[in-house]
Amino acid sequence: MQYVIMIIIQIVMMIIQWAMSPRPKGAKPDSNLDVTPVQSGAPMIVIFGDVNVDPVTLWYGNPMSKPIMSGGKK
Repeated sequence: MQYVIMIIIQIVMMIIQWAMSPRPKGAKPDSNLDVTPVQSGAPMIVIFGDVNVDPVTLWYGNPMSKPIMSGGKK
């Protein structure tokens, strides 16, 4: 009987923790991104040797910009 009470208390505590946890805010897309789109059926470049080619972006993660904070002397 003690195990049942402990399991019930644990479930109640997990529900309380879930209800009180902070919710993540939606990410705002950055309009200054220059992303190369991928098009279906577009011809692919075949390269022989060392050549610089603009990359094709299939997916990019969560790009964010943060201000640089100096931790120097006051």
